[in-house]
Amino acid sequence: LSLDLSGAAPSAVEGDGPEMAFTLNPGLYWTLAAGQQLLFEHSLTFEADTSPDDVGRLALGYNHLFGAIELLTELGYEAEVFDARLAFIATLPVGGAQ
Repeated sequence: LSLDLSGAAPSAVEGDGPEMAFTLNPGLYWTLAAGQQLLFEHSLTFEADTSPDDVGRLALGYNHLFGAIELLTELGYEAEVFDARLAFIATLPVGGAQ
């Protein structure tokens, strides 16, 4: 289970005053084989004007690890719009030589 809670710093936009937003990203991952995962993710951003009917973004994806590079692919749905995402994550080694 993955859970991300983040906030945007208060900022004034065209004199509207301070704003704060929190994004919640719970996800379920299923490991198919070493370096391969299926995922289901639900993203929801809470703002002062968030409608109670807003269900956020739902996504299904596949992650594949190639050494230190991870390929992320997702198909998502939010507010009657489908989207696709492709991303790469590079992991840097930690610590010194053993």
